[in-house]
Amino acid sequence: MHIKRILSAVGLAAGLSMAASVAPAADIDKLHFPIPGGARGGWDGTARGTGEALTKAGIVGTASYENMSGGGGGKAIGYLIENAKSNHGTLMVNSTPIVIRSLVGRFPRNFRDLTMIAGTIGDYAAFVVSKDSQLKSFKDLVAAYKADPKKVAIGGGSVPGGMDHLVAAMAMQAAGADPNKVKYIPYDAGAKAMAALLSGEVQAISTGFSEAVAMAKAGEANIIGVTSAERVDAFNDSDDPALVEEGVTIYRERFAAKGLYENRVYDGIPELLARMTEAGHGLFLATSKVRLYAVEILRHFGLDSHFRGVYGAEMDGRLGEKPELLAHLLETEDLRPGESVMIGGRRHDMVGTRANGIAAIGVLYGFGDERELRSSGADHLCRVPGDIAAAVAALS
Repeated sequence: MHIKRILSAVGLAAGLSMAASVAPAADIDKLHFPIPGGARGGWDGTARGTGEALTKAGIVGTASYENMSGGGGGKAIGYLIENAKSNHGTLMVNSTPIVIRSLVGRFPRNFRDLTMIAGTIGDYAAFVVSKDSQLKSFKDLVAAYKADPKKVAIGGGSVPGGMDHLVAAMAMQAAGADPNKVKYIPYDAGAKAMAALLSGEVQAISTGFSEAVAMAKAGEANIIGVTSAERVDAFNDSDDPALVEEGVTIYRERFAAKGLYENRVYDGIPELLARMTEAGHGLFLATSKVRLYAVEILRHFGLDSHFRGVYGAEMDGRLGEKPELLAHLLETEDLRPGESVMIGGRRHDMVGTRANGIAAIGVLYGFGDERELRSSGADHLCRVPGDIAAAVAALS
């Protein structure tokens, strides 16, 4: 799960453009920032930081700020839209939660009534626990949650359905837990969420990584997970892994024990494999799944005897891309590309064949559709397994 929190834009009231609503940059006398959240929160810091940067650069004379908490951003949006004619020189910090809440109808105004004019900040999300918490890692948090979701309160500085809530739910879902059972406690900005964490009102908080770093450096809390693909250098004092790293570990533990058996063989596949083997074709499996898992899946479903070799990704990520994997297979087995055929159901299968000069048959009984497979280079399409033998013969 690679989540990047996007504090993506500064919104200007609908019907106005930057050129129409303010004077040229060098002549801007003042700007006013209505802030959708409370003091010391993410929106607050972003608005004040933007204003400070503009004034220090000499682009703006003075900047003023007004915190307008309420309705998960709805109050600030309403103010900006209702006063559009008089709100020249007014900018509002906006972000993903406001867009989401507007889409699901949590407040009457529509984010499309605002004009997005500038991207300002991209931040990862982070999970934070108090310094003396018994939860030492994200894995500990997941274990406690799975044991009893009601006893694991996760706080955040945004309303239910906001980014902090969504990150918590998505992280639990990625860890194999029920995201709908997250006990999320909303607070008006990150500072109040942090106070609740320190008082023991919540067991963890979901917040922006930059806010989490400030808490950790102050010695008030520990970061137990960050939604980045790799460890983040911005906080070198922490040896906690990136959430994606830990999430992959948790996923693999579950998949190895249970997940790899939660599959179903498509109708007609056993018969097709037997027919192809009897016809003298050498069959090899090339999958982006971890090779060890693929071997066990074939064994479990009694299909392993049809294959001369199984090729897949290694635990360290090697051979995870289909072009590289197919090149490795061809070299290892001493196969000629012009005498080989790849049968696959997704775009990356077709891309891999094109990179290695192999003919490609796309199948439509899986997850790929005709447009995806044709546009990525499939030579033939088969709607059911029974059509594959004839397609192979046509390419021979």
